[in-house]
Amino acid sequence: MTRWTDFENAARRTSQWAAALIDDEGFRGCRDYILGYYKAVCGLLATGHAMEAGHIMHVIERRFFRDGDFRPLEADHTPAYMNSYFNGWFTFGALKIGAYHVTGPALDRLERSIHSKFHGVPDSLDIEPTRREHDCASACSAANALLAGGRVAAAVRIGEFLKTMFEGQDAEGNRVLFRADARGELIDPAHRELPKGALPAAHYVVDVSKPDQVYWMFGFAVRTFAQLFQATGEPRWLDAAERIGVARPLR
Repeated sequence: MTRWTDFENAARRTSQWAAALIDDEGFRGCRDYILGYYKAVCGLLATGHAMEAGHIMHVIERRFFRDGDFRPLEADHTPAYMNSYFNGWFTFGALKIGAYHVTGPALDRLERSIHSKFHGVPDSLDIEPTRREHDCASACSAANALLAGGRVAAAVRIGEFLKTMFEGQDAEGNRVLFRADARGELIDPAHRELPKGALPAAHYVVDVSKPDQVYWMFGFAVRTFAQLFQATGEPRWLDAAERIGVARPLR
């Protein structure tokens, strides 16, 4: 059985490996790839590498940050659909390290991205509004940063979107949908033809009755609901978290 100390030792080895890759220009081997940086500040801080985290924050600001948005470089082919998810994590890391000249514009950008009617967060603002998709991961990442930045009202709006997403589905069912269209309607690839160039079906649905599924979105949603309860004291957020964790056993 895996013990907690096994995870601690793995985190320690990984953080030491990552810290050893850092030089003046960032991480050797992936200097210009945004995928190598979006959780780096949080990870380095959590494992005791505060000086390295501060340096990487400077690299991130210089290389990727423009007008409140963290953007891949032109030569970086990271998919656009991860833009809002990245922005949430970058902003959260900037808040933890105290880069407040970055966090103000970044939080503004996240708050502006919230849909005015159903309060989802689009995975990318580069897509024409009628074709945008609003997913669980982007919503959780944005809410996480907004709560850390004290913007509780904005995070509550996102929480309403997440709560509606899960409450609108069968609590005893095996299939869980995680993406909504530009009208706020859940996208089920089994009943809707996806457009050319769309993401693989695994990005839209998790089937808990099948092997090889990705479950981290459940954990991120539960964490978001728990944080909303801490911020507001409203039991409805705990009810939403319990519905995921109890009514839908992950088997």
